[in-house]
Amino acid sequence: MADESTTPSLAPWQIHNRFVDIIRSDACPILDLIPSYDRFRFDLNQSENTVVMYVGECGDGEIIAHPDGSVTKRIIRDSNIRKAGTIIKVIKPMGGQFRAVAPFSWSDSLRQGISTPMSAPTHALVLMYMHIWVLKTGKKNVDLPMPEYQWLYGALALVRNAIETENMLPIKQRSIPAEVLSAHQLDNADKDKLTKGDMEMEGA
Repeated sequence: MADESTTPSLAPWQIHNRFVDIIRSDACPILDLIPSYDRFRFDLNQSENTVVMYVGECGDGEIIAHPDGSVTKRIIRDSNIRKAGTIIKVIKPMGGQFRAVAPFSWSDSLRQGISTPMSAPTHALVLMYMHIWVLKTGKKNVDLPMPEYQWLYGALALVRNAIETENMLPIKQRSIPAEVLSAHQLDNADKDKLTKGDMEMEGA
């Protein structure tokens, strides 16, 4: 991803610049640890020229994030109360029944931010994934807000904090994949080596 700042971009300049800013920040390594856009489900609403993203399940329905910051629940199983296909607006955090997809499940703050309106960091991370999906799949004329840099950086920082906290827990209490935790530890070890080497060169 580091090469993206030095090679021509097919993305609109606003999107290119926003992601280049993130790539140049100290949150960049987190981009290599979170799931790729193709691990998510998206739907294109052609009548409204917008996209939705599936971010988990709760009880009898799947949870859908919208680019305007709203969250809905689509019922997927008939019951005595509701029919499959019913759409319900999610207006408060869903509690323990909500099974969020990663990386939203890694951070309690991001997970609890999935309600209407989404928290600013959660919304920014959702928009980042939506923009990447639109670009990678070649969708045209899709109307998406731009994620704010400070909130996107904040979302990645929340993921980083969650990973660092998880690494301090006993193995049996961890929920973030072991390969993610190991990769983060290796990245930190490499940074420590570089810092130590720089200090030794300055003292020589």
